[in-house]
Amino acid sequence: MQSFDLCLPTKIVFGEGSVQKLGGIAKEFGKKVFLITYDQALMQQIGLYDQVLEPLQKEGLEVIKFFGVKSNPTVEHAREAIKIVKKEKPDVIIALGGGSVIDEAKAVSIGACTSADIWDLVTGKEPIGDAIPIITVVTIPATSSEMNCISVISYEALHRKEGFSNPCLYPKISILDPKLTYSIPIKQTAYSAADIISHLFEGYLTHTDAFVPMQNKYCESMVKTIIECMDILLEDPQNAQARAMMMWAATYSWNGFQY
Repeated sequence: MQSFDLCLPTKIVFGEGSVQKLGGIAKEFGKKVFLITYDQALMQQIGLYDQVLEPLQKEGLEVIKFFGVKSNPTVEHAREAIKIVKKEKPDVIIALGGGSVIDEAKAVSIGACTSADIWDLVTGKEPIGDAIPIITVVTIPATSSEMNCISVISYEALHRKEGFSNPCLYPKISILDPKLTYSIPIKQTAYSAADIISHLFEGYLTHTDAFVPMQNKYCESMVKTIIECMDILLEDPQNAQARAMMMWAATYSWNGFQY
């Protein structure tokens, strides 16, 4: 086995109805939150926006809203968010969505704490220093960005996409409420399953170690778990156990093993 350091500092709040705890959780960081998510009309249409806003307002928190994150988050959009965050000075950033929203939230969290441009931080031209705390509310289980220190973002003007990582990018708390995934159409659920499996296969197929039975069997079991979940969801898209298991498996697809 190769040498490695492993630290998974993100607190997970898992279970149906756990989104109702968001207000109390966010209040621990302060009185003002910056909520970043996808298109406002879409999030309201599927009911996720109100489910998150209600517990925040119940605790009397000031919510600065920022919409429009794309499926591939961009530097251009993140820059807009960074300007607002620098002006409003929220105590915590809440990312409502899947990997795209969480990745952009990570970029915003570090970009708002420096005078350097976010692209310079992403490419390593400037060092990453401090970060605003992040809470994630996962709606699309696929990337495990809710429990790792990695982000991927695109610079559309340059036609470039870059990944970057730093320990300060770990979300402080991630809320995994399987009920938030019930509204995902089965086709998009299948896309998420393929995404999870691809992340597992990254390590499984590319390592060069001769003897790693624990890691290999971990990947194999996780892939089988996702397949079993999808078999159930194809017959019953609202199956609570399959939705919950798939959400938890997605969280560990990049975090549960090392080669």
